[in-house]
Amino acid sequence: MVDLQAEILVPIAPPDRPNEPVLTRTTVGRIIFNEILPEQLGFWNEVMDKKALKRVVAECYRLC
Repeated sequence: MVDLQAEILVPIAPPDRPNEPVLTRTTVGRIIFNEILPEQLGFWNEVMDKKALKRVVAECYRLC
């Protein structure tokens, strides 16, 4: 059992190289958040404050 803010290392494939995952330091909460995002957006590994959420929504609208 881990906390939502616990730091972990996970293999994440960048959108431009889907067959080459890179070990990325992130948190469990960010993994859960990114599960709901469309694949076109890639992985958002940052603190999701109001400003960051605006960017995610705008990018989702632009791409999808």
